[in-house]
Amino acid sequence: MVPKGDAMDWTNNVTLIFEPLRELSAHGSDAELRDVLNEGTPELSVSNFDNWNGGTTTYTLIVSVPAHVFVQIDQRIAAIEGKILEWVKSLTRAETNDFIESVVVQPGVTAAQRVVPPSETPFWLPGHLKLFISHLSGDKVRATNLKDKLKSFAISSFVAHEDIEPTREWQHEIEKALFSMDALTAVLTEKFTESKWTDQEVGVALGRGVAVLPIRAGIDPYGLMGKFQGIPSRDKSVGDVAKLVVATLLKNPKTRARLVQCIVEQLLTAADATQAASKLEALELAIDLPADQLIRIRDNAATNPNLYEDIAQRRRINTLLGKHGIESIRAKPTTAALPNDDIPF
Repeated sequence: MVPKGDAMDWTNNVTLIFEPLRELSAHGSDAELRDVLNEGTPELSVSNFDNWNGGTTTYTLIVSVPAHVFVQIDQRIAAIEGKILEWVKSLTRAETNDFIESVVVQPGVTAAQRVVPPSETPFWLPGHLKLFISHLSGDKVRATNLKDKLKSFAISSFVAHEDIEPTREWQHEIEKALFSMDALTAVLTEKFTESKWTDQEVGVALGRGVAVLPIRAGIDPYGLMGKFQGIPSRDKSVGDVAKLVVATLLKNPKTRARLVQCIVEQLLTAADATQAASKLEALELAIDLPADQLIRIRDNAATNPNLYEDIAQRRRINTLLGKHGIESIRAKPTTAALPNDDIPF
């Protein structure tokens, strides 16, 4: 029972009723109910007021949960709401004027506000776009091959169980990746829908509002993913799928600017012609590129001999610049040697 008084007035401080609910769930066996109460954010909404007997107020307890939790309980929402209400009525049974008459569990945006510092995510390569690859354990090799191809396009991918150190608790590491990723791609093979883990990973991405890229590898996008056009993979090589992923990220307004920035930075600092070529290939996949980044390439390419002195790369850059209406790379400035007597004072 929750006693009423100034210090325990749950009508003005809903956590006073919510914390006992969390404690009750901790002693039960219902993991989904526990997730709702542990990750949910409560608020009270007045549903009715009656002046009779000194005033009686009834409330609705609204519990907003992250999208990945809401997706997980999709088939059990009514049962979970009913159990919470049962506990609430038991906790407040001594009340005479204030009552909670209903419970509503709804998706919220609290997950989007979580911040994971870079020091906790060493699996992301610096200066790369961060892409989480959601996949079934049986598709690990396929996901790893895709990760390897995407790396040359300035994309750092997270593949669970490969990027996690054996000494670390794997679930926490996956959560860190989910809450620090820039985008998620889901490898939709036939049994993808049977895994609660993959659905929760997609749910986090949807809840955070990051870009979601379904790859059709046996089934089409479904549920809340259904609004996104899937990337075809049938009869395609890993390299072909990687290029489609890059092209899609370069079109998506949520990832375009960040990916272009990463590619341009790595292009201008390319250690050899091969590295430069892969970054140029990525930029060539873009339908549109920001003029400021193209001008940056033009004005700084001469500082990297792998771009300026390599005739093939220079021509390729100039073709890219011309395609977007930007002036070609300027020639290196030269200063003729002057005799000492002719040096200006």
